[in-house]
Amino acid sequence: MIKGFETTPMFGAQLFGGKMFSPQDLTAAFTQGMPQGFSAFSSGAGEINRAIVEYSKHVFEDGAATYGEMMRSKSLEEAFQIQSRYAQRTMNEYVQHVQRVSSLYVRWAETAFMPQSLTFPRN
Repeated sequence: MIKGFETTPMFGAQLFGGKMFSPQDLTAAFTQGMPQGFSAFSSGAGEINRAIVEYSKHVFEDGAATYGEMMRSKSLEEAFQIQSRYAQRTMNEYVQHVQRVSSLYVRWAETAFMPQSLTFPRN
């Protein structure tokens, strides 16, 4: 036989170490806790997106400026020096960018995927 809604608190007691939640507690947790998780999820994704767009724009502008500088060089040796400086600079910037984005992902995961059990009202 299918059990009704009345057994939901007993199910919660099994999950949360013997503490029973009333239907009002469950409603409060989902109406107060869930929107916070969704807003943290979307704001974190937006922050990561902005960091990637900023880096892409910077790389494109830097590459175009370096290409122009190479075209104005007077010798092949000078062009190789410009290219070497560009390669070293872009590698350092890429490593910094990856570290920044990975820290954004970590912070995003910590806030957006917080266990919903932490949003239940405490007695």
